[in-house]
Amino acid sequence: MKQEKEPRDYLDDLPRGKAAAVKSCELQRIWNKDRRQVSAIIEDLRRSGEMICSCGNGYFLPETLQEVSDFYWNMYSRSMSILYTLKDTGKYLKDHGIDPRRKKRA
Repeated sequence: MKQEKEPRDYLDDLPRGKAAAVKSCELQRIWNKDRRQVSAIIEDLRRSGEMICSCGNGYFLPETLQEVSDFYWNMYSRSMSILYTLKDTGKYLKDHGIDPRRKKRA
């Protein structure tokens, strides 16, 4: 019987450095998981304090503080873009009589 990996064991499959980043589809193959499962594993590891960066080329463990900084600013920019979209969407819902803070169907 094949034993399931411990969450931290997945770190062994992540390369060091942005230049060696591994795509999600490769991690799916290596870990025998689907895309959502790979994303959940990465998220769990990050939330447990592991520094896992990502870029257009995939996931990696940072080699330098510059790689961490680049990742930070990329994520910051993406999150701000999402927040601006949410703000505009919330205004639209309010203008149409729906409180966007309450999750219910229109």
